[in-house]
Amino acid sequence: ETCMSHFLRWLDAYKVEERRPDKVGLFVTFVVLPLLLAYCIFFLYQSLHAPDPVTNEVLWATGEGPFSMPVRCEAPGGCLFSNSYQKNPSDCESVAFQEERLMSFAYSTNSLDGPSVLSLADSSTTTIASVLSETNMPMMEEADSDGTFLQWTELLQGTVLMTYVHTLNRTARHDIGKDREEYFPLQLNSDGSLIAGSTPCEAQAAAEMRQVRIRLHPAMTRIKVEDGFNVWQYIGTCSGQYAALLSWGALVVAVIDVYREYRPH
Repeated sequence: ETCMSHFLRWLDAYKVEERRPDKVGLFVTFVVLPLLLAYCIFFLYQSLHAPDPVTNEVLWATGEGPFSMPVRCEAPGGCLFSNSYQKNPSDCESVAFQEERLMSFAYSTNSLDGPSVLSLADSSTTTIASVLSETNMPMMEEADSDGTFLQWTELLQGTVLMTYVHTLNRTARHDIGKDREEYFPLQLNSDGSLIAGSTPCEAQAAAEMRQVRIRLHPAMTRIKVEDGFNVWQYIGTCSGQYAALLSWGALVVAVIDVYREYRPH
């Protein structure tokens, strides 16, 4: 053979040199297979019982949105809805008791921007509106098998700081649990007086009307829940372990073959 042929044989990582079958090779093979089976069973059990991987990101709301928020009128006398921003003014809409609207809202540095709900004063309650969240609380009776249910959260008169949480759950069985949006209100003040310039409904507002204003928190949270068990990852891991066991077995066979060839007779 030429020098080039020797070099190519040395360089080729996939060349296989023939070896005659013998008892040593068969013994190592029958040791490798039970070890592989035990490893794959253990890895399968570990994968199925491991907690699902969860990532939790805190993002600036300025770079996200707008977000869609279901809002319902809770005032018996009806409500006036508006969702006006400095660069995107809106109209004033009259909404009846227990009716809901889908309102888009986003973060704004202008303190007068954002959703606003007006209602007639009612001495029996300070609740003006409520927002709908897709909540995960497995201990609740109304929760489905994923632990998810729809929950209305009341908004009192005044200014409310709203925290937005978006959850993507690939392990959920029901559609509602796969892509959830939650809204967590924090009451900043309980002054229900109408703030001038905060709503296009001012012209229709009576003196006794109360207002709730919704401001988006500058930070939002995005949660991702992945399936802890991946079929392709499992196949790849077991295949890799099989290759590793064969390599260790080949080393054992090679050592024994060398010993046989050079042992003193």
